[in-house]
Amino acid sequence: MFTDAEPRARAAFLARACFAFNGLILANIALGALVRAHGAGLACPDWPLCFGEAIPRFDFKIAWEVGHRYVATVLSAVFAAIGLGVLREAELRRVAGRLWGVGLGLLVLQVLLGATTVWFQLAAWSVTSHLLVGNAWNAAVLWLGLSLRAHARGAAPRAALARSVKAAVASSALFLAFQVALGGLVSSRAAGLACSQWPSCYGDAWFPVWGLENPIGLHVHHRANAYLLAAFVGWMALAARGVPTLATRAHLALALVFVQMAVGIANVLLELRVEITALHTALAGALVLTLTSCAHAVFAKESR
Repeated sequence: MFTDAEPRARAAFLARACFAFNGLILANIALGALVRAHGAGLACPDWPLCFGEAIPRFDFKIAWEVGHRYVATVLSAVFAAIGLGVLREAELRRVAGRLWGVGLGLLVLQVLLGATTVWFQLAAWSVTSHLLVGNAWNAAVLWLGLSLRAHARGAAPRAALARSVKAAVASSALFLAFQVALGGLVSSRAAGLACSQWPSCYGDAWFPVWGLENPIGLHVHHRANAYLLAAFVGWMALAARGVPTLATRAHLALALVFVQMAVGIANVLLELRVEITALHTALAGALVLTLTSCAHAVFAKESR
C-alpha cells in the first residue's frame, strides 16, 4: 500500500540523481572542448561509426573523439533511466513529465548537432550550436531536478519579487546565452588569439574593429559582452539582497563571472593552452547552471 510520502521520497531521489547528472554533463562539455583543443574534431571522418567501426583502431586524436561519443552515449542512457523514474508515477508525471520531455527534445537535437559537426566538417554554425544546445540541455536537467526537489520538500509559497529582480535575472541569462554563442564562434573560427594582448587588443586600441565578420571583430565582441555580462550579473547580485532564495546563488554567479574573466585573460596571455581552454568552457557551463538556478528561484511555477 502506497503512502503520500512515497512519491515525494522518489522525487527527492530523482532530484539528487539530476544534480549528479549535471556534473557528468558538464564534464562531457569540457571533454568536447578538449576534443577541439587537441584538433581531434574530425579524427573520425564519419558518424555514428568511426572509419566504419564501432570500436576503431585508436590513436591519440581518435581516442579523444570516440571517447566523447562513448560518454555521450552513456549520458543518453542515464537520462532515459531518469525519465523512467519520472514517467512511471502519475504524480511525478504531473510535476515533471513535460520538463523531462523538454530535456529529451534537447538531447535529440544535441545528438543531431554532434553528427553535423562531422558531416559539415566543423562548420562554425554546427560547432556553436552544439555548444549552446549542450549547455541548454544541462540547464534543462537542472531545472528538472530543482522542480523535483521543490515538490519533494513541499515548498512554501514564494514571496512576491520586485520587477527589478526578475529583470536582472532575465537580462543576465540572456547576456550569458549570447556570450556562450560568441565563445563558440571564437573557438570555431579560430579567433581566440585575434587579439593577442589584454586589456587592449592592439597597442592602445581596446576595440579596434567591430562586427562578427572577421576574427578581430568577433574577439572584440566576445570581450565587450563579457564586461556587459559582469555588469548585469552585478546588478542581479545587488537586486537579490534580502531575497533568501536568490542572494547566495546570485553572489556565486558574480564570483564565477570574475573567475571566468580571469581565465579568459589567461587564455589570451598563455596563447590558448589546452587546459586553460577546457577550464574556460567548464566555467562557462558552471555559470550556466548557476544562472539557471537563479532563474528557477524567480520564475519556476510552484509545485502543488
